[in-house]
Amino acid sequence: MKPLPIALSLPHAGLDTPPEVRHLSLLSPEDIQKDGDEGSRDMAMRLCPYVGDFSEATVARAFVDLNRKEGDLSRDGIVKTHTCWDVPIYNKPLPPGVIDTLITTWHRPYHARLSQFARQPALRLALDLHTMAEKAPPISEDAGTRRPRLCLGNAHHSASPKAWIETLAELAARYVDPEVHINTPFSGGWITRCHGREMPWIQVEVSREPWVSWEEKGEAILELMQRFAEVIHL
Repeated sequence: MKPLPIALSLPHAGLDTPPEVRHLSLLSPEDIQKDGDEGSRDMAMRLCPYVGDFSEATVARAFVDLNRKEGDLSRDGIVKTHTCWDVPIYNKPLPPGVIDTLITTWHRPYHARLSQFARQPALRLALDLHTMAEKAPPISEDAGTRRPRLCLGNAHHSASPKAWIETLAELAARYVDPEVHINTPFSGGWITRCHGREMPWIQVEVSREPWVSWEEKGEAILELMQRFAEVIHL
């Protein structure tokens, strides 16, 4: 089968603790996993053999969030102080030099890799694949609110054509689950907003609600993208 003209980014599947902060971290392995995108790698493994290119992060989101803007040093920014479940990450504030090292080592190389997608003529679309908690975590404005089973974000149509995401949502309701939202609760993070200037990007958020297995979710997303490529003539 010819590869789909689609690239895949997996920024929040990593579980690694950077050596620079290992002695400062308060997080258990369970805390690290819970703060990341559980299940995203299981889904991606169903997609990887069929996409045109693929980038997967190894660093845990709790330590370096690749979906945040480089200048965002807020509580939930690029180098966080607390997880999304409000668990403190470090036993003391990180020195500025350590923060700079984390950004230089992990954030910049990942974004440089994503920029390479736009330089490949065979690629017409990039997906930033995520999973989301069934109910919004404490740091969210809608904390405790149940989320849809699927959310598609394109930075309110600035990262990819409005017609594309509307068509993708229609197909997703048929091949993934009828409960599909566009640009809410997520319109796309920094990856979608930044690299959407280079080529079309869509952020895909799949709920961790266990209505089917992760493997089945991955198969459904694969069929969705195959159908979408046919309909749009990618």
